[in-house]
Amino acid sequence: MRGYWLAALIGGAMSIGCGGGDDVTRPEDESLEISLSPAAVEVPQGRVFDLEVRIANAVDVFSASFEVQLPDLFTVAAPVASKGDFPSGDALFLAVSEPGKISIGFTEVQTGERRGRSGSGTLAVLHLIARRSGESTLAVSGIRLTDAAGAIIPGSTDLEPAGTAVIAYCCAP
Repeated sequence: MRGYWLAALIGGAMSIGCGGGDDVTRPEDESLEISLSPAAVEVPQGRVFDLEVRIANAVDVFSASFEVQLPDLFTVAAPVASKGDFPSGDALFLAVSEPGKISIGFTEVQTGERRGRSGSGTLAVLHLIARRSGESTLAVSGIRLTDAAGAIIPGSTDLEPAGTAVIAYCCAP
């Protein structure tokens, strides 16, 4: 068997690692991007709303982990998050809610030749609830993208803080 993957949740911190695989490069004119969608939204207090964590111009992403910090104005719905369309259908997906943050990660699960995912799409969809009226900014942090060889994808650690969304919430529904 070529390569391996490992995902572990230890003391509230999620760690995903993998090994094995080949190098793939990104064309110079396409920058890796992480964003939140919608970038601005107004939602009624107490209603569940979805916020997508999106990736663009990815090359050979085999595993990813990141966090979204949650101001105390938010609470999480059940489930806290769901897998987007970027990870394959066989990918191992994990979302953990802790006070003040959501930790999310996925790793591809493959046999034979290991290849990461390339292109653009949704990494995860967060399911949140605004507790009271106000405005807040959410951001993606702690981004770690690795290729099938377990190497950090160039440019992925320079994305912090990446992907912000302004959420305004008012009045009861």
